[in-house]
Amino acid sequence: MEKDGILITGCSVADGTGSEPAPGEILVKGDRIVEVAGSIDAPNAEIFDADGLVAAPGFIDIHCHGDFDRMRYPVAYEKLTQGCTLEVVGNCGLSPYPINETIMRDMASLLTTMIGGTDFTGYKGLGEYYKFLEVRGMAINIASFTAQGMIRGNVMGMSVDVAGEAEKSEMESLLHEAVENGALGISTGLIYPTGAMTKTEELTWLMKRAVEMRGGKNAVPVYATHMRDEGDGIDTALDEAFTIARESGAKLQISHIKCMGEKNWGRSGEVIEIVESAIKSGLDVTADIYPYLFSSTLLAMIVLMPGADPDNVFVSNAFRSDGEMWEEVVGRSMTELADMWGVSADEAGRRLIAESPSAFGVGRGMSEEDVVEFLKQPWTMIGSDGIEDKMGKPHPRVTSTFPKILSSYVRERGVLTLGEAISKMTGKSADKLGLKNRGYIKKGYFADITLFDPEEVRDNGTYREPNVQPTGIPHVMVNGTWALLNGEVTEKLPGRILRAE
Repeated sequence: MEKDGILITGCSVADGTGSEPAPGEILVKGDRIVEVAGSIDAPNAEIFDADGLVAAPGFIDIHCHGDFDRMRYPVAYEKLTQGCTLEVVGNCGLSPYPINETIMRDMASLLTTMIGGTDFTGYKGLGEYYKFLEVRGMAINIASFTAQGMIRGNVMGMSVDVAGEAEKSEMESLLHEAVENGALGISTGLIYPTGAMTKTEELTWLMKRAVEMRGGKNAVPVYATHMRDEGDGIDTALDEAFTIARESGAKLQISHIKCMGEKNWGRSGEVIEIVESAIKSGLDVTADIYPYLFSSTLLAMIVLMPGADPDNVFVSNAFRSDGEMWEEVVGRSMTELADMWGVSADEAGRRLIAESPSAFGVGRGMSEEDVVEFLKQPWTMIGSDGIEDKMGKPHPRVTSTFPKILSSYVRERGVLTLGEAISKMTGKSADKLGLKNRGYIKKGYFADITLFDPEEVRDNGTYREPNVQPTGIPHVMVNGTWALLNGEVTEKLPGRILRAE
């Protein structure tokens, strides 16, 4: 007799609402959860004994750069092993779509570095990218913003000019393609090209057009912004973000919120007051955060940051002019490079950047006090901001963000309860993005389920050795199929494209 689905027993269910885990069973049939209860009578179901694990909705990485990773790695090993079933991509105004000759002329070095040093051509639009993924297959679900930096770069390259009517018409066409193919909204990276060249008025215009194209109160797109300043001028940067959201009618998502630079440590209370004032004024404002004191971006931006500590700036990857990985520098700090080359740390940084302008690095920028205060807020959720890099040594958030929340900030320090943390990883993110039947363990919802041991889950990646699998997350189900089982990826590709509706 054919089995009537999968019955997950012996678990505690944390449903994504913020409620604490409670004993229960989950019946999965096909790609859906068909029943959730304390005890389920399903005599013909295949029994899966969770052996005391917590069953949570699959974790949602609301801010990452997996669009570059999925071009190469359909299995999404680094995401599955930390419990993720959905990654939200197209962030920081950067993506491998849309791509034309103009943007390749001006941004090829940066984009090639983000994809890991391989040949890069990209995709004409979000629709072409999604078609590639759907034909080839992927282990986890994908949803995407459209990247403002790419839209403007396709039309205006590195120009700092204000877009005229002809340029706006071209941008609008690219935006329409993305909206028609289910983009969640628009992302900006206002310290990167070409967001850094764009005036507030142009950003507001583009976001307003996205709102008009989507239409309907329940289909309001998100404006996800890596702001112009996360340090000294964060109050002004927040005001710009609020202005764009207010005048366009969009929902606002502040990307990887932080107080950057030692002189700004302790300003989280001030930032929280500013955000909560905006919320009280009627704006829909939320933010994502990763649980680390180090950030990761272009190495030049870290090295040149005032007060950067050479002991705490590490090279993630660096490619020489011939396209080969610069092996001797990867994983080393600026102090170590200075000693190796017999120069000052400043000179070592300048030498490395001159040879490899698009090198990525990891550097200390935040305080623990601020990270904790932001994590506590009801309007924050969890995103890794990660870019996989199997040749280099990326930020450990690539492998360890979600386990670190569960181990460090829930079990060890009690900053969040388990229910609160899971909600920030699941339901809150799904609600913000308007994703239907995702983010919760509820009847009728898609069967994206992560099973973990709350006493054993642990992040193992470090800044020097980041590519280390976490422990305590043995099983992950994506759309009713086991994608991770007994700690091993199954190589199955049950992931789907999630389009805005």
